[in-house]
Amino acid sequence: MAWYDRIKSLRIDNDLTQAELAKELNISIKTLQRYENGTGEPPITTLLQLSKIFNKSIDFISCNPINNSILINEEIDELREAVNELLNSKKKI
Repeated sequence: MAWYDRIKSLRIDNDLTQAELAKELNISIKTLQRYENGTGEPPITTLLQLSKIFNKSIDFISCNPINNSILINEEIDELREAVNELLNSKKKI
């Protein structure tokens, strides 16, 4: 299964419309459609949001086990920023 099929499958399995998931991700429906048909690739921050929404690992959603993938520096920086944002938002709660 490709990562874009996985995103669509998770959405359908969780009884979410494209409009509902796009709203939760704060993206347009067209952007979500591009993710689901494989013509666009979600940034790491969106993968983190999907991971939280579906309670699945990023590895599972991206169909790319972490031990078989190489993250480039830009992705690592995005991941650090996203984690820091999540940690800071929890402190405010």
